Amino acid sequence: MLISDASFGNQWYFESNPIKDAIEKNFTPVETGKYHVCVTNRNSCTSCSDPKELSQFASVNQEADEEESGGLIFPNPNNGIFTIKSKTGDKFIIYNSNGELILTQKMEEDEVLVDLTWKPKGPYWIEFHSGSTVLKRKIIID
Repeated sequence: MLISDASFGNQWYFESNPIKDAIEKNFTPVETGKYHVCVTNRNSCTSCSDPKELSQFASVNQEADEEESGGLIFPNPNNGIFTIKSKTGDKFIIYNSNGELILTQKMEEDEVLVDLTWKPKGPYWIEFHSGSTVLKRKIIID
């Protein structure tokens, strides 16, 4: 997920082209490439971020090879209780849809049961850190 510093006035771009209806603070990319955001304030002044190259990420529907590449989450969607399967020693970080940190944990075993029933329903992002590789997965708590 990409997150703008501005609460309003956002327009997200992919490869220098505006993305239709992508005007919220948070934006979830759907393909690899260069993304940036331009923010227009109330005085009609516009400022744009530097482009960020996204070369690796995963969506909620990409289950093939997840276990091999790290970061298998099941069930998804879930009721707030789910299992994360990754390599022992890896670290995972969970963020809510606003980009706020919810949980950071090191994988002490290759399978961890997570309980987020105390958090509101909605989308969450899990980052898996393994060496210099970072993979992102989206989960839904419903």
